[in-house]
Amino acid sequence: MRIDANDGAVAWVSSEVAAGDNSTIRVRGKGWTTTDGTGASTVALKLNNSADGGQHTHSGSDIIQHPSASGDATIWALLAPSNPSNHPYVVTIAADGNFDIEIPAPTGLSAGDYLSVLFQSGRFDDTDIQRTATTSLITVGGVPYEDEGGSSGEQATCKTEVNPSIEIVSETVPLGGELHVRGEGWCHPEPNSGGSVVAFKIDEGGYSHLPENAVHQNLTIWAIIEADAEDGTFDSYIQLPDGTDVTSTPAFTMGAHTLRLLTGSLKTGDQVRTLKSEEFVVGEYQPLGTPDPLDTSSLKTSNNGDISLDRSATQWVVTIPGAAEGDWVYPNLYAGASQRAPWGAEWFRADAQGRVTLPIDGITLPTGDLTFTVQSGNQGERGELLGWLKVTIEAPTVAEEKPSAVQQTTNTSNEGSATTASNSGSGSGSSASGSSSAGSSAGGAATGPQIRAVPSFIPEAPVERSNALRSMNPGNVTLKVEEGIATITAPNGAAGTYVYLYIYPGQIPVGWVLLDETQSITLDVSALPPGAYRVSLQDEAGEFLGWAAMKVDGDVPVTEFAALSPSADGTVTLAEPAASDAVTGWQPNNLDFLLIALGVMLFGGTTATVIALSQPASRKEN
Repeated sequence: MRIDANDGAVAWVSSEVAAGDNSTIRVRGKGWTTTDGTGASTVALKLNNSADGGQHTHSGSDIIQHPSASGDATIWALLAPSNPSNHPYVVTIAADGNFDIEIPAPTGLSAGDYLSVLFQSGRFDDTDIQRTATTSLITVGGVPYEDEGGSSGEQATCKTEVNPSIEIVSETVPLGGELHVRGEGWCHPEPNSGGSVVAFKIDEGGYSHLPENAVHQNLTIWAIIEADAEDGTFDSYIQLPDGTDVTSTPAFTMGAHTLRLLTGSLKTGDQVRTLKSEEFVVGEYQPLGTPDPLDTSSLKTSNNGDISLDRSATQWVVTIPGAAEGDWVYPNLYAGASQRAPWGAEWFRADAQGRVTLPIDGITLPTGDLTFTVQSGNQGERGELLGWLKVTIEAPTVAEEKPSAVQQTTNTSNEGSATTASNSGSGSGSSASGSSSAGSSAGGAATGPQIRAVPSFIPEAPVERSNALRSMNPGNVTLKVEEGIATITAPNGAAGTYVYLYIYPGQIPVGWVLLDETQSITLDVSALPPGAYRVSLQDEAGEFLGWAAMKVDGDVPVTEFAALSPSADGTVTLAEPAASDAVTGWQPNNLDFLLIALGVMLFGGTTATVIALSQPASRKEN
C-alpha cells in the first residue's frame, strides 16, 4: 500500500504480513530528504497495535540508542544517515532519501490483529522536514482486522464547522479533584474515521504519571479523550494529581495551571494539532509565568492609573489606587518598546493600602530613561494594565554596586506630563501623579569609569524552530568551529556591547555575552552532541542581529556537569560527575523533544564565564 507524506516523500508498505514469530514487513520509500535536499531525513517507524493509540514497544537492548533518537521504546525502527553503534533496529539510508528494506514484525502476531505503520521525520533535527503519515491497516495472517462489534473499525464521518477549541468549565478544583473540560471542532480529517483522539498534558508536560498508573507510554500524557465520532465534541472530566508524589512526578502544586492538547499520533491518519488551554486554578489561585508584554505606544495619561512610586536603596514601593489587599500585581520596566523584567516571573501582592513592595537588593536594574508598569494578575484580569510612570535610573560607577537610590520618577505622555522625585538619600520620598516635587541627587554626577551593566531581561527568541531562521537576514554573521571552539563574529554588533544567544534546535537560551573589540565571541561547544545547529544573536534592545549555521563533528557524550570552578590562573574547568550520570545524544520521547543538560563556556572581552544550560520546556510536540 502507498502513503504520501508532504514535500513529495512517498512510502510503500506490505499490505499483508504473516502471523507468528518470524514475519517481516517490507518498507520502501522515495524522497525522504532534509530541507535543503542534500541529505537523508531521520525517519522513525512506529507500529500501531490499537485504534486508541497503542503501539508495539521494544525492551532492554532492543530499545534504539542513536545520537538522533534514543530511549523511546515505541520507535520500532529508525532510518538514519548513519548507525554509529550498529544497532539492529537502525537502518542506514542513502543521501537521496530512497530505501527498500525489511524490518522484523513483532513476535506473537495473530491472524486478524490490528497493525499499521506510522512514519515520522523532522522530530530529531530542525533542519529536517516535519512529516507524519500513517498507513491503512495491514492484514495479518490473511484475516482483516475487526473490532469487538464485528466491524472493520470504520466510524461515522465527523463533520464540524468550527476550529478546535478547549473550554475549562471548572473555575477552581481541589488537589486530587476532577477538572471539567469541554471541546469542539476535534474531527478526524478522513472519511469514516470519527473524532480525533486527544492527548492532554499538564503545564507543557511538567507532570508525569507514575509508570503503574500510565495511560500511555509517554508518562507526561495525563489523559486521553476521544472526541465524538459525528461532531468532534467532548465533555469530560480529568482526574488531577492529589499533591503527593504517589500520584505524579513531581508532586502537583496548588495555583494556576494549563493543559496542552495534542492530536496526530494517537489515531491512524489523524491531523497533527496542538492547542494550549486557558489557566485553571487548583486550590488557592496564584498566577504563573509572565503576562504578555505591553504595547508601550498605547500608554497615555488616561491609562497611567495615577500610580505613585517611592524608591530607596533597598526597595521600591508602588501605590496603586483601587488595588485591594491580596491583589496580584506584576511589575516591569521597559526601555522603549522592549521589556526588561528585572523581577523575572515573580508576582507580588498588594497590602491593605494598595501598596506593593518590590525588593531591590540582588536585583539587576537596567539604566537610562525607562517606563515602569504594573499589570494585574487576578483571575480573569491577568495582564490588564493597572498603571505606569516614567523613571530614570543612572548607570552605576565603579564605586557603586547598584543604581543610585535617587533618580527622577515622572509620568509623561504626549497628552501631558507630571514629574516627581524622591528625597535625597532618605528613601522616603513621595510621588503623586499631576504634581511635582524637587529632589537632589546623592553624590551629584557620576564620576570615574563606567561599568556597562548586563541587560537584566531575556529577549524573546527570534523564532521557535530552526528552519524559520533561513528566511531571516543572517546579518553577515560568521561562525567557525575548530577543535570544539566556535568563534562567532557579528559585524552588525557594537564592540563592547552585549548580545544574547539562542542555539537551535531546542531554542536553547545561552545568555548575554560581551562582544570583544573584534565584535566576536567564543563558545566551547565540545559538549554538544554531533549534529547541525544554528545560532541566533540579538542586541541589547532585543533586536535581531543575525544568525549562523554550526556543525559539530564527532561522537561526543553529553555530561551533566557537577561543578564549575575557576583555577588559580582564572581558567574555568568543568568537573564531570560519576560515569553513571553520563548520557549520550538527544533523549526525545514519544511526544516530547527533550533537551539534555549540557555545558557551554563563553568567552567575551577579558572575562570567562560558564553557563550551564538545563532542559527547558518542550518546544516541539509529537
